[in-house]
Formats: sequence, C-alpha cells, structure tokens
Amino acid sequence: MIVSSDNGIDWSTKNGWVVDLGSTGERLTGNPQLRGKRLQFVTHDAAGANWFLQLNWLTGGDSHQVFFDLDSDGDLDDSDKITIASILRTPVGFFLGTGNVSQPAFARVAGGHDTVLINGLVLPFIESCTGDCIGGLQGGHVDVDTDTILGDSTNSHQHEYDDSYDVTFMDYYDLQPPDGGGLEHVDEVGIPVTSEFVVVLANADLSPGGVITVGTKQWNVVDYQELVQQRLEAWDGVSPLLDDNGVSLVYTLADIATAGGTLQISFDDRAITDGGLHPTATGCVKGQLTISNGRWRNGALNFQLIDKSSILAGTSAANSWVAQNPTDLVPGMTGGGVHANLANPAGFLYESTLFWHYGGPCYGEPDWADSVAEVRQEMMVMQLSEIFPNYEKKTDEIDQLLSDLENYVCDLGIGNICRFENGYKSIEMQLDAYLGDYQFFLQHVNGNVTTLTTGVAAEVTDMDQDLNPSLGPNFATGRRSWIDIR
Repeated sequence: MIVSSDNGIDWSTKNGWVVDLGSTGERLTGNPQLRGKRLQFVTHDAAGANWFLQLNWLTGGDSHQVFFDLDSDGDLDDSDKITIASILRTPVGFFLGTGNVSQPAFARVAGGHDTVLINGLVLPFIESCTGDCIGGLQGGHVDVDTDTILGDSTNSHQHEYDDSYDVTFMDYYDLQPPDGGGLEHVDEVGIPVTSEFVVVLANADLSPGGVITVGTKQWNVVDYQELVQQRLEAWDGVSPLLDDNGVSLVYTLADIATAGGTLQISFDDRAITDGGLHPTATGCVKGQLTISNGRWRNGALNFQLIDKSSILAGTSAANSWVAQNPTDLVPGMTGGGVHANLANPAGFLYESTLFWHYGGPCYGEPDWADSVAEVRQEMMVMQLSEIFPNYEKKTDEIDQLLSDLENYVCDLGIGNICRFENGYKSIEMQLDAYLGDYQFFLQHVNGNVTTLTTGVAAEVTDMDQDLNPSLGPNFATGRRSWIDIR
C-alpha cells in the first residue's frame, strides 16, 4: 500500500505541486485521469511492478477519503485504512503486481458510483540463454564474415553461424569450425603478437543487444562504440587512450593472451526477437560497400582492429579511421561508430561483421522495413504458438472460424455486435475447442484489442488477503484479463 502526506499548498506563492514516486525508475507511461477530485493513474517501475494511485488533485497528497475496499465488506470506512506507527492512515495507492498494466478506465455503474477497470497482460517468463545454446538465437540466425584486406568483399562468410554450432557468441580466437572453416582467426592472420591496436565498432546502435569482450573487460556494444569514437575524435596524438576507469584502450595479442582474455562479441538467445541484432541481406554486407544511410557494410555490426601506429590526432581525412555520421542515427547516440578508412587502409588489420540474415531485401531498400515487420510478425506468431500449443493443431480451421466471426451477419450488423446470436456463439464454442482461453490471441498479435466474451469479470473479489489484487475468475497467464477495483 502507499500513503501520502497531506501538506497544503500556498497558492499565492506556488503554481502547482510535485510528487516524488517511490521506486527506482518508477514512471507514468500514459495520461492520468482527473475524476472525483482525484488524479488517478498507474505507474510502472524498473523491476516491472505496477502501482495504482489516487492523489488529491489540489495537493498531490492524501485527501483523507477511503477509496479502496480492502476488507471486501462493501463499505469504505476505517476498516479499510492501515496503521503506521500507531496512526491510522488512508491508502492513496496499492500494488497491482507485475506485468503489462494499462492506465485506469472508468465506468459509471450507478449514481455516484464508479468502477475502475485496469487491463493487465502477464506473459509467461521465458528464460534466456547465453553462450552454448541449442539452436543459437531464437527466431532467426546470425551470419558472420571476416576480412583481412579492406576492399569490395569480405574474405570469408559463414551462414547460420549460431545455428550451426549451437552458440550465441563469436570468439575471434576460436571461430568455428576449428579447422578448415574459412573464417579467419584473429591470431592466425599475421598480426604480430606485440603490435598495438585499437578495437573499433560501427553500427552498434542498430544491434544494441551485443556485448563485446576486449581482453578481460566487457561492455555493451553501444557503450563501447561511443567510448572509442569519443576518445579517438578527442585524441591529441600523444596522451594515452584510456577508458573511463583509466584502463588502456590499446591492446596487443600477446597482452590479451597473457591475461587470459579474448576478443569476442556475444548475445543472449533473444537478441533477434528483442530487436538487438540488425537484419539485412548477405550480398549487401559481404560484397557491396555501397553506403546505406551513411553506414558501413549495410548497417551490420562491424568489428575491426586498427594499428595504433597508424592513428593520427583529430579527424583528418588522412587518418586511418573515419567516423560515421549516418542519416538514420538512433536518437540519443552521439555517433555511428568508427571503421577503417578506405582512402588510407594501411592501418587496417582485421574485420568481422555480424547480422541477422532474415531473408528479405538489403537495409535501405524501399521494401526493407515492411519485410522486416512481416518477418517479425511471423516470428511473434511462432512464439505465441509455443505458449498456446493448441493453435498449431488446426491452423486453417482456426483462421476460417476467426473469419466467420468477423464476417458474421445479423439484424444488428456484422461481426462482434452479433455476439449474442446463437450462431455466433456456436462459432466461439468451436474456437474454444481448439484454443481454450486463447481463441483471440492471433488478433492480439496483429495489435487489435478484442472483447473476450468468455473473459469478462463477474463477481470479483477486490483484494486478496495478501493485498494483491484479484485478476478475475477467468485469469490465466498469457491472456488479457480485467482487474475490477471498486
């Protein structure tokens, strides 16, 4: 439960009020509602918790009115207050649980009586995997290229690297297969073990799910990309290149080996489904250096080693590296990363690209966005099919029944308005036989919110004994359900 102060406001000197939310990262993600002289809203915090608050609209605090029937006796009185430090306090908010929870919707049920409905979706938790994972990344696969001569085409390409070797990482000392695989290992391409180099990244903002390991230290790829670009652009040519902790950003193969470190990029197995890896096509990455939106290698996550001795101060065109300034830079980023300079490739030592080979056109082509959206749609259906296994049993029949409901005609009109007709109910019963409680999940995938005629809360207990709200008599993990808060 949440309680608040009742401090007044001197409107002769103040223009409004501010209230601090209680949890780390807690925020309001929708519009609040002003109703009954109370500002009413749901907040969400970084841990996934949700809170429903009703604050005095003039003070932002306690209005000394009871709003929540905590003991479920049908009355709003002192028995619905809580005792804190021997003082009876009126709750202004309470915990709704975790999951995706909407802002409140209000319904007038009688004169002077409102019902608050909050829509909640709790999906099953699916554990992620990092490292050695059967099947590699979920929902797709990673293609990997390596190169040792900066030019029109990468030297080597491995299709479905993660699927082929059941991994979600690429270790450049130990690329698979270990012998005769074609992908060049970083310690086998002739780089002298004592030569100093800087590891640079480009396009990390399009693949934010990656983690880079350099030596024994790890960074998110976006953080590392920004760090190195900022350091190179500000370098005076003399001072050491250091990270935020004063550790050198200059390495040698010998130093990495001595420290037991590596050069690696890794993901968890949900990187594709969570939007953490850039989708494009092999030809535009491997064989075409035509810049797309100002990006090297068609936006693929790009990993390079550049000889430290070739790096000059500043951002001169004669430098061995260039900074990208892509037209599609993700908001909040200061740059698109760094890669070797085609006009001065002498400092280039090694390159690798990683991307989601999704089966559609190249990044930047007119149909790219629509193609990616279509593949992601199919991916979502596949994921939900795992949650709702009955869906796969009679796909064609289910699609036809959904269509029959959508096009059902009665005297009142067409579709859901006919839901009380016996024929409409008969179709719903057939859907129930296939999908149980999840007969409308496909429509949810498409972004439509449908009225679940079998899932409307009836007599709902407002609060359980542990003060967690009831989720309704038809609640089940993975479906929308209404929380009735009287």
